[in-house]
Amino acid sequence: MSLKASLNTNPNMENDMLNVHPNPTRCLKSLEELEACVQDDERKLQLIPLASLELKLRDDTTLSGLTLTRRALRQLCSRTQARGAFNVLDRLSERGLASTALNNLLASEEARCDLQRRVAVVNSEHSVITGFVGGGYQLYPHSRMLKDFSGLLDQVDFHESFWNLDTLHVRVLERQRGVTLRHLPNGEPDRIRLGLDLGNGVSGGRALKSSVFTLRLICTNGMVATQTLSRRKVAHRGRSERFLKRVEDVIELSRDEYEVIERQVDDLIARPFDPDWLSRQELELPPMKMPVPSMAG
Repeated sequence: MSLKASLNTNPNMENDMLNVHPNPTRCLKSLEELEACVQDDERKLQLIPLASLELKLRDDTTLSGLTLTRRALRQLCSRTQARGAFNVLDRLSERGLASTALNNLLASEEARCDLQRRVAVVNSEHSVITGFVGGGYQLYPHSRMLKDFSGLLDQVDFHESFWNLDTLHVRVLERQRGVTLRHLPNGEPDRIRLGLDLGNGVSGGRALKSSVFTLRLICTNGMVATQTLSRRKVAHRGRSERFLKRVEDVIELSRDEYEVIERQVDDLIARPFDPDWLSRQELELPPMKMPVPSMAG
C-alpha cells in the first residue's frame, strides 16, 4: 500500500503530533553515576518477538501498550517499504492521522511478513521499545560492557560519558596528565594525552566499539583534537559463544594496544629530545602479532 493511500482518512481530527518517548541523552561525569544509570539493565532489557505483539499503533503513542523511541518508530516505518514514511508521518498535525496511516502500512502483507521475523528490544522499566532487530541479534547490555572492560577502566581516569536507553559512549584518559610538548603563545601547555573510547548499543543501531586515541590541545582558545590510533568493533550478531569470544578478543587487544602505546610514550619521555621535534612526530602503533577477531557471524 502506498503512503498516499494510507493517508486517505477523516480530515476532521483534532490537532496533535505523533508521540514518541523522548529518550534524552545524559552527560555523566563519573563512573559511579554511569554504573547507577545502567544498573540491572540486563534484567530490564527484553527481546520480544513481534509475532507475539499486536502490530497496531494506538493513539499515536503505543504499540501493544509500549511507547516507542523516535529511533524505534523510524525503524518501524522503514519496514513498511514506503519510502520516506517516517518523515511524512512526523510532520502530520492531525491527531490520530499518523497512527491511522502507519497502521494501514503495517497491515500490508509485505510489512507483516517482514515484521513477523523481527524482535522488539524493550526496556521493561520504562515500558518502551527502543528498537527492532533480527532474530539472530546478540543483546549486550551496557552494564555487561562496563563489567567486561573493568580491568582496563580501573587503570585510567573517567572523563565523561553520554548515555540513553539505546546507546552508550564512554571516554577515559590516562591517569598521568599527559606529555607537554611545548607552550602555546598564551602560556598554555601544548599537552598530548592518551585515551580510550568505548561505545555500545542495545537496539541494533551500534556495534560494540573500542578505540585508542591521543588527545591534544591545538588552539589557544582551548580546542582539542583527537587522533585515533586503533579501532576495534564487534557487531551484535552470530551465535552467543562466538559473539562473546569476539568481545573477549577485542577487550584483550584494546588493553594490549593501550599498554604498548603507553610504553611508547614513556620511552619517548625518557630520551633526551627536542620538544619541537616531538611535536612533529606521529605516534604509530607497532605491528602486533595477535589474532584479529573475525566479524563473521
